[in-house]
Amino acid sequence: MASQKLKLHFLLSDSDGSQILLVYVKNNEYKNGLTLSFLIDFFKLGLKDFYTTSKNINTIVRMSGTDFFEITKAEALKLLVNGLTIAKAVGTPISPGCKLWLDKFGVSKYKIKGSLYKCFNGDGGELSDKQVAKILAIAKKELQSGVAGTPAEEIIEEYCSECAEEDLDVDFID
Repeated sequence: MASQKLKLHFLLSDSDGSQILLVYVKNNEYKNGLTLSFLIDFFKLGLKDFYTTSKNINTIVRMSGTDFFEITKAEALKLLVNGLTIAKAVGTPISPGCKLWLDKFGVSKYKIKGSLYKCFNGDGGELSDKQVAKILAIAKKELQSGVAGTPAEEIIEEYCSECAEEDLDVDFID
């Protein structure tokens, strides 16, 4: 029996920090649809949570109280690749169910471009090796100590060289 093509719909939360990627899956196996939820922390832990539900994606959006917008499959894959790459570097555990869906989407075939972490400004600017090493060290330490994701975690704001230069562009008042 040939594998059936999945019908997919992708939504991304419009939020700062960790983002929620919702994927609505439908085919003969999932006739009523299945909603996958990936929680991705692009600034520290990477792909850090995953669950599936038979609830309709619109119900999940309403229940979340967060705004979402549609994205393409290519955009969703890029987010998943980035999240998984960060999680692997930090040591963030990935559940078997999450691994199964990442394999179905072919995430392991792709690699991220540029630095592991990106500019805190959210524009995708590249960070230096020194900045990435600093974030990675803090993330590993906090994950091992159980501080990650709690109010006690360190807030890290690293900016690319372009954004750092913009911050220095000030007008002086006489």
